[in-house]
Amino acid sequence: MIFDVGRESLVRVPMMEPTRGTAAHVKDLLDRCDTAEQLIDAITGSR
Repeated sequence: MIFDVGRESLVRVPMMEPTRGTAAHVKDLLDRCDTAEQLIDAITGSR
């Protein structure tokens, strides 16, 4: 997936095996992120 979150460049998040994930794997992460930028920060550990 590629995100445009207002940074200097687009942010690419590799989806190695997108069919393996389930809501159980990502629900907590998605619930605590209100924006795509927060999600990218949580995934990459930046900012």
